[in-house]
Amino acid sequence: QILKEFGFSYCALWRGISGKDVKTEFIWEGADGSQIKTVHFLDECGYLNLKDVSENVEEAKTQITDAVHQYQQYATTSNVLLMNGYDHQLPQKHVGQIINCLAENGFHIVHAKLTDYIQDTFAEIAEKNIALDTCRGELCEVNKNPAATFNTVLKGCYSSRADVKIEDFQTENLLLRYAEPLMVMGMLRGGKYRDDFLYTSWKYLVQNHAHDSIDGCSIGEVNSDMKKRYTWSRTISAQCAKEGMHQIASQIEIPENMHGLHMVHLFNSLPYGLENIVEFSVETDEGKFFKDIDVFDCNGNKLESQIGKIYDCGRVDNLIDQPIGWQKKRNLTVRAGVKLPAFGYTTVFVKTSDVPVIETEHRISQTFGILENENLLVSINPNGTLDIQNKINGKTLSGGNYFKDSIDIGDLYIYSPPHQDIVTTTLFSSPQISQVENGPVSATYKILYRYAVPRDY
Repeated sequence: QILKEFGFSYCALWRGISGKDVKTEFIWEGADGSQIKTVHFLDECGYLNLKDVSENVEEAKTQITDAVHQYQQYATTSNVLLMNGYDHQLPQKHVGQIINCLAENGFHIVHAKLTDYIQDTFAEIAEKNIALDTCRGELCEVNKNPAATFNTVLKGCYSSRADVKIEDFQTENLLLRYAEPLMVMGMLRGGKYRDDFLYTSWKYLVQNHAHDSIDGCSIGEVNSDMKKRYTWSRTISAQCAKEGMHQIASQIEIPENMHGLHMVHLFNSLPYGLENIVEFSVETDEGKFFKDIDVFDCNGNKLESQIGKIYDCGRVDNLIDQPIGWQKKRNLTVRAGVKLPAFGYTTVFVKTSDVPVIETEHRISQTFGILENENLLVSINPNGTLDIQNKINGKTLSGGNYFKDSIDIGDLYIYSPPHQDIVTTTLFSSPQISQVENGPVSATYKILYRYAVPRDY
């Protein structure tokens, strides 16, 4: 389905489908019923079933004859696909000469591109009206061949180099969800779309997506280089996102009744509206005393809000031809319920208040260890696990949020359990549970485990 959406007509694959009845050609059907013509590299050798052709003509003749006899039983047409070379091998310069020599002995061999094979083969299928098998789903069924051939889908690499995979998500998210759309939003307001910077950011990101890099199975130096490129990409993307927001913010008109209040512009780069709890920072004068805050939307409506962290900071004004200025400031972390339009922005205003915070029953956690709003009821159990009830449909998920450690004797590609495992969990622990904050907008608990795991096996 994904390949079809990108305009692909054909697919060639090895891993993910297995068995003695699988043919070289089949139809792959997606979840929405879309179909793509697919070539399968068979279990035995995958995409390198003729990776080494002998320089000796007679030996090469035997190699090719044996390969054709082995694979023609799976072919749906008169064509047999022999793949010479693979991704860790230089081209064999003598192959052309071998083909010419064998052609003189009655062999019909075409040294061609994979696309040539696909087009000729499916043209013959259409001409002879050959019925192809249809395979559905993600194609993760492997190693079902009675010959015990190896063609596993390497799912074990999902957790290899987790730090690199986290950086990849952060870098891709910043570029896709923030830099690109915010630059477009700024351009629609008369700003400049910095395609040169964005192209460079994309280039650094894509350079890290080679399949033997992103799966985390390479040597340490490769991953170190990847982290540098992630940093470069994020630096560029962050600046582009900032420029896009600045281009818009510079044109926002402030209502007269909101002058003098702290103003914060909030952006939504998603194609749908949000009604979210939004966290943002406000900088106030360090010397000003206040007991609470009020947050208003651009129409003067008061929004539900609460203060998170408060800490003192400093600002340095270092301008050309002017003395360096130092100002003491106080930084507030504020959470407020805000409506954000799709692919747009809104402005909120913060006013410090002399009225003290009054404890009300509008707190998310009325009882220690229990958090509740109109949608969810979350209970923290003594062992740190969570019971989460969906109040809309009545369903409950029990016993989540625990840790489990077990042994893996595989490699960076494949998880492999030992014959005798040592499994430890936090299910029987007594963690320290403390309340970090509790207000009308959000509540937070901290669950601190002391969890011993085996040093070795």
